[in-house]
Amino acid sequence: MDKLFNWLEKITHRLDKLVIKIFVFDFVLGFVSYFLLYILKSNFTSEHFQIAEIILSWAIVIGLLGIPIAVIAKGIISVKLSFHNLRKCDDKVFENIDCYSVVSQADYISKIGVINYYYQENGEVDRIIYNKEIDRLYARKDFLSVRKDLFNDLTTYFYSLVISVIASFFCDLAGLRNSWQVVINIGIIVIAFFIVILLKYVKRGQDGSYAYQVEEFELRLLESKITMLEDRIIISEDEEKVLKTRQHVINALQKYHLKTIRKKTKSAIKKDIETIRDLRLSLNGCTNYELREVVFGGFVGYVAYLKGDNISRDSFANDDFYTLHRTICKYFLTEKVEQEKKSKMKPNEKHLEFLQNNIGRMNQCSFHMKGWAITLASAMIAVFVTSITKENSGNKIYIYAAVASTILFWILDSLYLSKERKLIAIYNSVIGTGEGTLEISEYEIPINKCKGWKYSVFRVMLLPTEILLYGAIIIGLVVLCKLV
Repeated sequence: MDKLFNWLEKITHRLDKLVIKIFVFDFVLGFVSYFLLYILKSNFTSEHFQIAEIILSWAIVIGLLGIPIAVIAKGIISVKLSFHNLRKCDDKVFENIDCYSVVSQADYISKIGVINYYYQENGEVDRIIYNKEIDRLYARKDFLSVRKDLFNDLTTYFYSLVISVIASFFCDLAGLRNSWQVVINIGIIVIAFFIVILLKYVKRGQDGSYAYQVEEFELRLLESKITMLEDRIIISEDEEKVLKTRQHVINALQKYHLKTIRKKTKSAIKKDIETIRDLRLSLNGCTNYELREVVFGGFVGYVAYLKGDNISRDSFANDDFYTLHRTICKYFLTEKVEQEKKSKMKPNEKHLEFLQNNIGRMNQCSFHMKGWAITLASAMIAVFVTSITKENSGNKIYIYAAVASTILFWILDSLYLSKERKLIAIYNSVIGTGEGTLEISEYEIPINKCKGWKYSVFRVMLLPTEILLYGAIIIGLVVLCKLV
């Protein structure tokens, strides 16, 4: 059941993303497709244009139909989860209490005995208190409170419905002219009113059952245990430092998750965030420990080690601190290590000169691509203009060729600029002023180590300088094609 519950939660979360993706995809598809369709309108006959417009409209409508389907599916799954949350507590200890049904007097006595057994001193609930798992106690209290209030809520809604019906009958009295109909309606109103008042007293207890009294008994015991645990929960100054470190690691990972676009990297970061959140960085029982600084993202954090000089898995206060430190090392380079690396680093002048030459060459190639793009576009426009006659509005194949060549030069220019960015990152790492994430040997140019959206060709294509130049050329060519 737990697996089914977790699966339904994942499906619900994915349906939320699916609705957003469908809407964005339909919006982009509709905007881009209609834009291209109206640009190329002159190349279609009126009949073909209408057919293409109808097909495109139906494609968008069919795509939008996926949104209500996804919403309905989410609603069904939400109802399923609601019934599950009413019937199951999803805690092994408390499920052992809920498995006993209450029907007869003997059942009441048996269940009260079972509750006392689990809530007795040094019982199962006290083990939860010993482990300071207050979230489990809060979840149980919420479960019992919702179950207790369910009957009252349903009764209140039913009474509200009956009162609304009585009010509608009362309003109809003003329009009745037959005295017998008035008397009958008044009789119905009086009878319904007394039924509403006396309905609660038809049976003793809620729906003739005293099971809710047993749940209230458990709720009172549970509240006393929660109060006991709340009074016991207190942390030391060292634990506060450690918890603050964990929170800063989570915040830094969340920022990294937002910046990353690769799906695999995002899922890996999300798993690590959940792992860090589940860590119980408690120093209770740790007497021979010391806190050591760990610096990441401009924040000075602390990790608990056993006293000693060796740094290994066994040197941490417990495995949770080892997991925390491993995650920090996985995503962030501590500033202390970075400063030591910079102090020991003596850049090779020949290596730097070689990198500078390559950076200059990439920049020169980028400049040539821009020049060639402008030159070739101008030449194509000139050839197009010469083909214009009184009988012919010009051969637009030259404009299409100019657009294609501009896009090609745009990609090549961005390729050279992305390589230039990678070389600059390598140069900064060599002199010790970069992010410090690259380990570079002497005379090495590890371009393949510079990965991510920052160094990608598509990222460079979206730079303002690139969009202004090549976008202006393409728009100018399209406008010229439409005007002639």
